[in-house]
Amino acid sequence: MNVFVKDKNIELSKISIIRDEILNLFNLNTTFNSLSIKSIPKLSYLISGTELYFSKLDHFYCDSNTNSNFLGGLALTNTSIKKLGFNIMVHTNNYLGIIKLIKVQKNLKEVNFIYNHLRISNELCHKSLEESLINCENTIQYLRIDWKPITNFLSNLINLTSDLKKNKERNLGPRKKGGEEIDFMM
Repeated sequence: MNVFVKDKNIELSKISIIRDEILNLFNLNTTFNSLSIKSIPKLSYLISGTELYFSKLDHFYCDSNTNSNFLGGLALTNTSIKKLGFNIMVHTNNYLGIIKLIKVQKNLKEVNFIYNHLRISNELCHKSLEESLINCENTIQYLRIDWKPITNFLSNLINLTSDLKKNKERNLGPRKKGGEEIDFMM
């Protein structure tokens, strides 16, 4: 089932109607294996309380506009995400929810931290995101980050088979990991 909400300018008076309609899509036997919340900060609380429906997610994509409480709720019920995409928006600084979600994952294999817009240096955010990955050090096989690593977290990711997705436009130069040379392409 695909559900799309295109209108980002939903009138406040219609939010409860839309929330009720979305909740009507669910029943007690419904679970989803994939969820993408892209640039719709209001949608995050429209589906608040439905975290159990997302308790068996394999794939999850969101951006830094996603409501931190919703992500925290997912962290309480979901440890099965294998592929995670997180789009970092320039104008937000709220990463606690995504960090909580990352830390509880049991089989996280692929992580993509992506800047879609201008990059600004946010070392505190980057450091927190990097450190959250250490909790999944035995499972992560693929990683993309759109900044030069701040910590030495890569040395903890023992099963990393594909380091950072190559993007020919921005090369931050080689780095060492366990005697191997790794090219960080940003």
